[in-house]
Amino acid sequence: MAILRLELFGGFTLSDDEGHEVTITSRKARALFAYLALAREPSVTRNKLASLLWADRGEEQAQASLRQTLSSLRRVLGKSGAEILRVSGGSLSISPQSLSLDVVEFEAGIIDTDEETRNAALEIHQGPLLDGFDARSEPFEDWLQMERSHLTELAIQSLQAQVASKASAGDLETALRATRKLLSLDPLREDMHRQAMSLLQSLGRRNESLKQSQDCLSILAAELNIEPDAETKSLYDQILRQRDAIERKAQQPTIIPPSTTHPVPLVPTTKPSIAVLPFENLSDEADQQYFADGITEDIITELSRFPGLFVIARNSTFAYHQQGGSSERVHRDLGIQYVVEGSVRKAGRRIRV
Repeated sequence: MAILRLELFGGFTLSDDEGHEVTITSRKARALFAYLALAREPSVTRNKLASLLWADRGEEQAQASLRQTLSSLRRVLGKSGAEILRVSGGSLSISPQSLSLDVVEFEAGIIDTDEETRNAALEIHQGPLLDGFDARSEPFEDWLQMERSHLTELAIQSLQAQVASKASAGDLETALRATRKLLSLDPLREDMHRQAMSLLQSLGRRNESLKQSQDCLSILAAELNIEPDAETKSLYDQILRQRDAIERKAQQPTIIPPSTTHPVPLVPTTKPSIAVLPFENLSDEADQQYFADGITEDIITELSRFPGLFVIARNSTFAYHQQGGSSERVHRDLGIQYVVEGSVRKAGRRIRV
């Protein structure tokens, strides 16, 4: 039975066999322990460890720092320290029998032929390896980045397979959860944004699907300074048309002809009522109206989450605006208490609202 449990996905957590946390306060000691736990070789030389963690110091000083760090680790590990942390000549290792490690369990499970085992392994991956950890050593950071990339790629490959399998089997909710987890690991995967949009559309959650499109748009603009490709825009337009058709069928028209002399308010008087008119595109590029409409969509969607508000549907406000309806006319004709107007300008990598 293992003496200690080490979890490195999402941070660094060391606990004993009763679940009590074992606190290692030294940053270098945690880095040393994590590296030895993950070492691909049976043991690691003192020289390699000293160079890995104290590359900015001379050899003698680096070796002295390593001895001091090992001493502090032994104190933390207590009477079991000698059994856990083994020293043999000029090399160090951690006894695999004394330590259970989430990374080892993940790597073993993710390549298993059994689907349930692979899915269980994915649950172990709770964030990047040693997330937020800074050992203040460039060689250690280089090693850590390679390990993170390797483990993240394993998770992404398995998640892609899970998405395809669950979607084809009709388990759309599970496929959606897997898609969102994949996007949390690699948010720049535009194909997975489209996958999430399609799944949400199939689940009838069209507003969420449109919101997913806006998330994709924002991430690509902020990180790569590019727009979504034609396939993503086409899917967005398709979902928008489908949602508007359903809304039109589900409600009576709310547009009052301009000739009406004494319009009757079309909204309940028991709730504050609000209409969001399409935001104006102030940039020089006509196709940036995509951004402006998307922001309007987001505001309408978020306001609709509040049960204490009566929010005019998107197709009504957009149609009203296209007919030249001003905010004053919206107030008058529809009996709306509040009208939101705005403008958007995209300048370089920034979107100003």
